[in-house]
Amino acid sequence: MASYNLFFGLLPPAETIPYLTDEQSRLDLMNPVRAKGLHATMVSVTAPTDRLRETIERCRRLGNAVEARPFRMLLEEVTSGEHWVLARPVERMAGFNRCQREIAKLAPRLGLGRPLNNLGRPHVTLSYRTRTVSTQWMPPLGWPVTEFCLILSFVGEGRYEIEGCWPLLA
Repeated sequence: MASYNLFFGLLPPAETIPYLTDEQSRLDLMNPVRAKGLHATMVSVTAPTDRLRETIERCRRLGNAVEARPFRMLLEEVTSGEHWVLARPVERMAGFNRCQREIAKLAPRLGLGRPLNNLGRPHVTLSYRTRTVSTQWMPPLGWPVTEFCLILSFVGEGRYEIEGCWPLLA
């Protein structure tokens, strides 16, 4: 069976994708994330392979229960680690963090366990398994976030399935 990651995240609006792919080109990245795979992870969920569909259903119930307000996403800098290059904000984003904490708070109540990732700064991964780049400014890219999604990622395939999306409350 395929290896996968299941997570709640944000999908950049279609009009922002060309800016992100231009940034990938500008940085001359070796293994850029495909345009359809660009996203910002909010909360990862543990899903045993034999219980994936059950876990997705629990996540859908969680999505229905989230009460968070729309916020603005703003990416301003590029940084890298040993195996990835990220576009991220310079400052913490209160709206993102509130929504992230709401999802993380509800997860154990719905039998999903504690979230895997620490609840940190949002980012969009531009490339995996690539060369490092020095931390640098990028042309600021912002958009209003009005929904979040449940995303199933098939590791190493560059394939993603959207398992549900929910509006943020205005």
